[in-house]
Amino acid sequence: MKTISTDIIAQTVCNLCMNANFNLNSDIVCALARAEESEQSQTGRKILGQILENSEIAREEHIAMCQDTGMAVVFVKVSQNVRIEGGAFKDAINEGVQRQTQNYCRA
Repeated sequence: MKTISTDIIAQTVCNLCMNANFNLNSDIVCALARAEESEQSQTGRKILGQILENSEIAREEHIAMCQDTGMAVVFVKVSQNVRIEGGAFKDAINEGVQRQTQNYCRA
């Protein structure tokens, strides 16, 4: 049986949240670039270009792409052969989201 500490879970969730804020998947970036090229409207092309530019700035400078409020939704698969130590699993996930928010707000 594998044992995982709630501290590791919390830090992993924090890191994943940070990554989600700063990095668009390459398939999304490619789709946005294709949409910009094929967009008929000058305003639409300009907006798509700004989205692409914002995603690049977010990745390079670790600034969240979107300042919109939201709610973290975490999907987790855990094997029967895993034991969580150090507290409740749900609390560790919530701690990770909270750490990300606090880390980002301090940056």
